[in-house]
Amino acid sequence: MIIGDGITKIPENAFSGCSALTSVIIGKNVTEIEDKAFYECSALTSIVIPKGWIGSHAFYKCNSLESVSLGEGVSIIGQYAFNGCEALTTIVIPDSVFSIGSYAFEGCYFDSISIGSGVTSIGEGAFYCAFNECYCYATTPPFFTKKIIYGSVYPTYAFHFDRNAPLYVPTRCERDYYNSDWGRCFSNIIEMD
Repeated sequence: MIIGDGITKIPENAFSGCSALTSVIIGKNVTEIEDKAFYECSALTSIVIPKGWIGSHAFYKCNSLESVSLGEGVSIIGQYAFNGCEALTTIVIPDSVFSIGSYAFEGCYFDSISIGSGVTSIGEGAFYCAFNECYCYATTPPFFTKKIIYGSVYPTYAFHFDRNAPLYVPTRCERDYYNSDWGRCFSNIIEMD
């Protein structure tokens, strides 16, 4: 399915539960994919998103989703946006994204994760998933959101996996990453050449 350039927003629940939908190309003028827009579209295998923000649970449990192409105009990935998309093996988050919501990619099985240089915050459990390697291109380590319980602030973990998986970071940034929230999640931080 092609969503034409005349459309600017995909409303909440627009295609929720649509089991016949297999691929979607979103037009260049769509700036909002609202909450649960493609919720549990079980046959969806590929999506192309050129820009805008991706709402909460937008592609939640799209179990067949193998390919997600995020354009340089995408700015926010909402909480639970791609949660449970078990067929995804790679994700490249462009430099234009500045925020990744809580549990956005929980339950995925990635070979590789690439996080663009513009990301400044990552929500709790955003990458509670299996993966072999992670690249983060931000020269300042993105912070992990905090939790407040009964007035006390607690750190959260954005990643949950084998701490020995390598994290590749920009040159001269290794120490900053070890001394940040990232150091609690990764024991193998390597500077990129």
